[in-house]
Amino acid sequence: MPVLTKVTQLYVPEEDRICMTAEDRDGHSLAFWLTQRICRQLVPVLCGHLDRITPVRKIVSRDMQLACRQQHAEWHFQPSEPVRIENGARMVLPLKIDYVFTGELASLIFPAGGNENAELSLNAQELRQWLSIMYRLFRHAQWPTDVWPVWFAEVGQFQNR
Repeated sequence: MPVLTKVTQLYVPEEDRICMTAEDRDGHSLAFWLTQRICRQLVPVLCGHLDRITPVRKIVSRDMQLACRQQHAEWHFQPSEPVRIENGARMVLPLKIDYVFTGELASLIFPAGGNENAELSLNAQELRQWLSIMYRLFRHAQWPTDVWPVWFAEVGQFQNR
């Protein structure tokens, strides 16, 4: 199973899809076309994982705590060169994405064509950064954001208990 080490997401208006280009540890590239339907299924599962692994603190509201962690991850995001698709790279339209959660690690299993799968494993901070990009793409695409938790909103909206 190819292990994906780097991904780039881009909304393509002509397709009304997110193109996630990926590079595996051998340097090969492939692209996944993520539909609004598959993204709307993915978001609650991944955000739910972040909610489950975040320790409960009674001093501040849960939403404020999650929003602060989200903001912290965004501040520490280090942009890098986008993944470029090589000639002959596989293009996949996944109808389903599987998930495996181990502690703080989230692994997304994408069908990669034929009987092969590709795995993208993200720690909590990387997952928050990946979701932040997805949230911006949802807004850019003008897709409904009702599947996103309230803590993706501005931190300042939340009150201490």
